[in-house]
Amino acid sequence: MKKILTILLGLSAGLISCKKEHIATSAKHEESSAQKYPVSFAVAPFDVQTGTLSLHSTAKKTSALKDNFKYLYYYVTKQSDSLHVIKTIKQKSTDEGFGRINDTLAAGKYNIFIFGAARSDVEVFTGTEDFYYPGLLLAYEGYNGHRPPNSIGDNFLKKISITVGKMTNQDVKLDRIVGKINVKITDPIPSGVSKIVVNFNSVPDVLDLYTGEEAITNSIGGETVTQTYIVKPEDVGKTGLTMGDYFWAGGLWIDLSYYDLNGNQVDQKIPTGSWLVEANKAVTFSGKLFSISTGFSVGVNSGWESETDQPFEF
Repeated sequence: MKKILTILLGLSAGLISCKKEHIATSAKHEESSAQKYPVSFAVAPFDVQTGTLSLHSTAKKTSALKDNFKYLYYYVTKQSDSLHVIKTIKQKSTDEGFGRINDTLAAGKYNIFIFGAARSDVEVFTGTEDFYYPGLLLAYEGYNGHRPPNSIGDNFLKKISITVGKMTNQDVKLDRIVGKINVKITDPIPSGVSKIVVNFNSVPDVLDLYTGEEAITNSIGGETVTQTYIVKPEDVGKTGLTMGDYFWAGGLWIDLSYYDLNGNQVDQKIPTGSWLVEANKAVTFSGKLFSISTGFSVGVNSGWESETDQPFEF
């Protein structure tokens, strides 16, 4: 069942506003003379029905907010100027009052985005025709508007359209926007293997905040995310090695390889086809890497519930 965070939208006083150079903002905030209304978003511990990302059976539990993500981001745009952020708030899980966001807005119509992330280096910017199609886009600082080569972790997002001008009390739900791709090697690891490498290629690298999916860009291809497992002596003969990561919704393809003790690549395998990553779905590729007779299958877990198998060929 889909994992959901519950957010209570109420009213309280306070204003937190910041502006970063990498975010395209309006030239001015609302006129100081305009009447403003306090708005408050409170994210509290919640009950959730969920299966774990390792595809275990579903279970009900109470989860603290910091157990789901470490950073909370809040962005505001006017509906009349929907591609420019006018306010930003960032919280980390160690902050006092983590999960409560206080703001004030003048009367009007706004889009509000609340993003829960595992990383502290999230950035939002406006796409242009030079490289991106116009959009309000999310990526990571220091990677030239792309996703980093290491894990982005679990992500949650909600877009809220709100009209400010009177007392408002609204419940909002924050949804998982990543899927997870696992690769499981079913045959025994032989002696003489130093490392096993899985490349996730052409992965979604820029997120469109309005769709919650991969942004369409003018760049060719996407990023490559590499998972490397260093084989230890006690790993020889073991089966079931699993490697994986989180990805935004979009397409990708995978290659697997392993190396000898001198660091030379022994073999590389590329499962045929490009595989679609869907939000809140886990996909496990499983099969033999080292055996002469090779073959992989793919299991799809929709919402981390029951699993189905689909074979594919190299």
